[in-house]
Amino acid sequence: MENAFNILIADDDCGVYSASIKPFMRDFPEAKIYSAETPTLCRQMMAAHQFQFILLDISFSQNDMSGLTLLPEFRSAQPNSKIIMLSTHDDQHT
Repeated sequence: MENAFNILIADDDCGVYSASIKPFMRDFPEAKIYSAETPTLCRQMMAAHQFQFILLDISFSQNDMSGLTLLPEFRSAQPNSKIIMLSTHDDQHT
């Protein structure tokens, strides 16, 4: 798997994003998708794997921490990762 790459979905509702990107992933069978639904699990995944792409939730609804807090940690630990910040909430909630 010369072109294998890892994707992390860091969101308290990972199912939404997993279902959304699954159709696109059939063209990339070498990709491995990981999910983390809490900031603690995000940190564990970050320590255990190198990710080429990270879909990072802006806010974790069941937590005091936001993706904006995790962003500098990801950038420091995995500087070559491409990070996309996402939210399923409208402007009134973020």
